[in-house]
Amino acid sequence: MKQKIFSIVLIICFMFAITSCEKKESIKIGTNAWPPCELWYLAQEKGFFEGVDVEIVRYSAWSDNVNSAYIGNVDISHSTYVNTVKKNKLNKNIKAVLISDYIVGADGLCVKDYIKDAKDLIGKKIAVEINTDEHFLLYTYLTNNGISINDISIISTTSKEAGELFKNNEVDACFTYEPYLSDAIKDNGGRILATTQDMQGIMVDVLIADKRKYEKRKDDYEKVLNAFYKAQEFAKNNPKEAFEIMAKNEEMDEDLFEAFYNSFIFISKEENKKIMKSKDLDKIINRISNFLYESKFIPEKIKKEDIIDDSLVEN
Repeated sequence: MKQKIFSIVLIICFMFAITSCEKKESIKIGTNAWPPCELWYLAQEKGFFEGVDVEIVRYSAWSDNVNSAYIGNVDISHSTYVNTVKKNKLNKNIKAVLISDYIVGADGLCVKDYIKDAKDLIGKKIAVEINTDEHFLLYTYLTNNGISINDISIISTTSKEAGELFKNNEVDACFTYEPYLSDAIKDNGGRILATTQDMQGIMVDVLIADKRKYEKRKDDYEKVLNAFYKAQEFAKNNPKEAFEIMAKNEEMDEDLFEAFYNSFIFISKEENKKIMKSKDLDKIINRISNFLYESKFIPEKIKKEDIIDDSLVEN
């Protein structure tokens, strides 16, 4: 009898050991100060992850957050079309698995008053942070107006310093983003000539993840992405509570954060499916790839299928 009890105890201990070994690792999500990132904190606060263990890792800079996925420090992070194409060489397993949102008008080209239209930019000095979304947006604006990027003189700087150079009259124009964009023209003799309102479909945020990881745990990753949508829905239906939670990390007044958040246009599940299969997305990715390749920022051209995977969105 004692032998039988001892055997049962051994079996129970063995099964417990196996269960412990099979415990899944938490899915790490990278965030930084950016309204779409705050949705993860809302999802965590409201218990939207459906039992999936999630750890949110916060970075002080956008670039650090993007890089964190490529070096394996987090499992899901935020990026843009340009960054995802540019960084593909670092880790080809990283894919854009969801198109999050786009913000219209927050990035733009400010010019001195003596520049009346695009043609007046020829031969002028324009400050911009090279190898970034702003650099590509400047390129897009110029080419859309029949001007080569070689027709201007680019002053390479950070997006913040670009506005300062403009204010100090050291350049004729600068391409930057808010709040540096509005600050650059404040009492400085200038105006905004163009914004992303004129170049829609390019400045788009995406969620990126490692294909090797999410293919092993598709159900868990789908639940995590679904939590992102649940948080959006909660913010829509319960704005006061939602913005109180999300504004904390941004260290912003709730009303100011709400206005900032509402400047983003979030993309639904059904829209995701359509966009990821669209020929328009092929064209955008090809255009970004050609620009980065010709500028020698990437070693080879990238196609949509190299960086986009709709398998999680489809389910």
